[in-house]
Amino acid sequence: MRIDGVKLWALLYELDDPAHLETPQGFDWEAARRQFDHLVARLNAAFQTT
Repeated sequence: MRIDGVKLWALLYELDDPAHLETPQGFDWEAARRQFDHLVARLNAAFQTT
């Protein structure tokens, strides 16, 4: 599905929350870090790197 620039900016503006500029409301840093660490481990195993 393609979205034109005007609709995209309107959607982003609608979803923006001025009280939470850097992350969405309810963002869980610890969960995000766990997911990232898991991804790194999987990539290291897949490509045999560290």
